[in-house]
Amino acid sequence: MPTLLNPSRLLPPAPFPIVESVTPTQFSSNANSFNVNLPEIVNAGNLLWLHLTVLNTGTISGPLGWSNLRTPSSINIFSGKVADGTEGGTSVTVNKTGTADTAVAQVIQVSNWSGNLSDVESVAGSTLFNTSSFNPPNLVPTWGAANTLWIAAYWAQFQVTSITSYPSDTINQNYQNDGSGGGRCEIASATRALNASSWDPGAFVVSGLQNFAAAYTFAIRPFI
Repeated sequence: MPTLLNPSRLLPPAPFPIVESVTPTQFSSNANSFNVNLPEIVNAGNLLWLHLTVLNTGTISGPLGWSNLRTPSSINIFSGKVADGTEGGTSVTVNKTGTADTAVAQVIQVSNWSGNLSDVESVAGSTLFNTSSFNPPNLVPTWGAANTLWIAAYWAQFQVTSITSYPSDTINQNYQNDGSGGGRCEIASATRALNASSWDPGAFVVSGLQNFAAAYTFAIRPFI
């Protein structure tokens, strides 16, 4: 009797998820509603990963029709959506209660991923005080070793700084502040394509001490 091979063992490894674009938006004037720009071209099925941070605390709610990738804090929110292909060149609104203030956002568009928001996993570090180094924590996603796309990210507040270094071995390195002149709140992100069961990024480093900050690690599962 001939040997029956498992068809799946003949398939090539799943490709890594691909960062198609990174779209920043600065909000230099005080407000309670922020219209976050989306990429000019968005393909159906792609992941839209949104990070927004504000200067003052409040209750932050994500865009209509989007899902929270993490429970929002009083300072920032991570939201996600599986694109339907109509989003290109549009914007979505993030709202907050409390004091009107400045904000900054990034939207990362990812293709070749699993297509399920449950396959975007993350971990947060503790809130940091009076430091210029923001080190995202180690993340062990539930799917084990795979061709995972990893995102390191942080937010920081109150001092005027510029970024001097990103976690090692990362690409798609992007930094923005709120554009207010004082640059009172800022975010940054960087990605790495790595087949591993975990990733512990190095630190983001900025040019001076920030009063408050927090860093995060995300994992995005590849298409299976």
